Amino acid sequence: MRCWSSKLAALIVAGALMLGVAASAGASTVTVSPGGNVTGTATTHAFFQWGSARLDCAAATATGTLRAATGVFPITVSSNMQENFSSCTLVGIGGYTITCSNTSTANVTSVTVAGVTQGTIANIACTVTVVGICSARMSGSLTESNNNATGQVTVNAAGQSLVVSGSMCGSLLPNGPMTFTGPSSANLVYNVLPRQTVTAT
Repeated sequence: MRCWSSKLAALIVAGALMLGVAASAGASTVTVSPGGNVTGTATTHAFFQWGSARLDCAAATATGTLRAATGVFPITVSSNMQENFSSCTLVGIGGYTITCSNTSTANVTSVTVAGVTQGTIANIACTVTVVGICSARMSGSLTESNNNATGQVTVNAAGQSLVVSGSMCGSLLPNGPMTFTGPSSANLVYNVLPRQTVTAT
């Protein structure tokens, strides 16, 4: 299966990548350091679920190019986040690889003094392909937060709604709502390299 995902974005993106900020919530100037090309690797499996069906992806990564941004929130710090998922199994069969066909935007939407950035990867629009079988479209947004101290991005489990449309997969991947989480509907955590620090003033 191939797919992509401010914040599957991200998704993959993950997705799937937001940044930590040490500043007040009223800040309007955001600086990313060192910026440049980054990769986020999920620490656990990633799950897509619709109804009673669940797609289990053993590996999830997100790549993108981060930059400093200036302006009022939300501030875009990357417009090319790319989400990738591999070793995915569905209803006991699989080995699918999901690669997002489009890119997502990483936006900083708020900051805290604790070095954590709250944000979203918006405009998710992935083409999902079950190789040799069918294809579908996935869209939505994922809320995430990033921690300067740990270098980790967390995709929050709550309220992560995606929508499948234009499906040619029938009951294998039906049109309608889908959620994206970690194991047992828990948060999904990415390690980001090189570690990024985001400051806001």
